[in-house]
Amino acid sequence: MEELDTTQLLTAFNLLTRRMLGEARNARWDDMLADQQVWLTLQDELRDIQWENYSPEQRDVLKTLLVDTQQAIDELTALCAVWRPQLAAMLNGLHNSSRLRSAYRV
Repeated sequence: MEELDTTQLLTAFNLLTRRMLGEARNARWDDMLADQQVWLTLQDELRDIQWENYSPEQRDVLKTLLVDTQQAIDELTALCAVWRPQLAAMLNGLHNSSRLRSAYRV
């Protein structure tokens, strides 16, 4: 990955997080999960911000990006937590269906 400066990296991370949140809100879980690898790659690139290297205006931009991204992550986490029981029930139903087919096979 081409090295990005902190503002570019946080902007890309924020945009992808917001896109994943939109996908989760619309129950497009496959799309959201497809974005996960890029999200993890961007997350791995995040480093401590050397605040003293930025002007007050740039600091405000970075703070806004951080707060907005964290809010999106919090909502995304909550949506995923709500979805987990549905997935577990679906997987349990598939497992039980498979067991029934196996039990009544001739």
